[in-house]
Amino acid sequence: MAGSKKISELNNITVIDVADVLPIVDISDTETKYITVQQLDDRYLNTGSDFETAWDARLATKDSDNLTEGSTNQYYTELKVTNHPQVSANSAKRHDELTIGVANGLSLDPFTQILNMDEADSVTKGVLNPTDWNTFNGKQDVLPNADTGTDGILLATDWNTFNNKLDGSPYDGLETEFPSVLENQAAPAVVTGLQFNANARAVMMMFSIEVDATVNQWEYATYIAINKGGSWEMSQASLVGDTTGIFITISGSGQVEYTSPPITGFNSAKFKYRYFTLTV
Repeated sequence: MAGSKKISELNNITVIDVADVLPIVDISDTETKYITVQQLDDRYLNTGSDFETAWDARLATKDSDNLTEGSTNQYYTELKVTNHPQVSANSAKRHDELTIGVANGLSLDPFTQILNMDEADSVTKGVLNPTDWNTFNGKQDVLPNADTGTDGILLATDWNTFNNKLDGSPYDGLETEFPSVLENQAAPAVVTGLQFNANARAVMMMFSIEVDATVNQWEYATYIAINKGGSWEMSQASLVGDTTGIFITISGSGQVEYTSPPITGFNSAKFKYRYFTLTV
């Protein structure tokens, strides 16, 4: 080639691979193959030679849309990332985007996937600040389950044992409402939760009866009962107000019951009761 020089005669040989960019340059196997663009420009370009024409043509094909993919240092694509061995090997640890069901004070940034919880106040669920912590800390330890020697909370089985049960103690029973009194109960109907056990010897009960019907009625009645060692006997001790026709009875096992007549224009009826007991 006219006017060309051997690569080994040039200084500052560092930058580009002449064999790749300028295949028309003479390169021997023992000569260095790298040369700066400036040196190429100074020594070979603007000469009007075939070399200049070949240089321009070669560069024209090296734009960003025409770069051949290599086997290493590949360009980024979603498929390449997904298929990368370090990603596919950990595919079990990957998950869909997080969402929150019932927030309960939590908030989630959909872009950063960062969870956050604000401080709680009178209307907002959240975390306690130090002042709140100092207010509540140490106020009440967790209560243990109650037993024969420990004060505490009742287990569900204990509650079922003691709820509305009468153990024959001489204490005043709590006022209790029975809201589902029915009319026309010829056969005794159970007063749920009101049953005396064998430890109760004598009982006095007070009933306040209210009837909502064509003619509204209000009755107060007292009843006394005795446990006769295997059977019960009861009678009405007093009655004040209207005569509703609703009577309180007791079964041989100590279960309190009631009977009622047909009532004109009946809508509903209820009664409240209290009791005193004497033990065996």
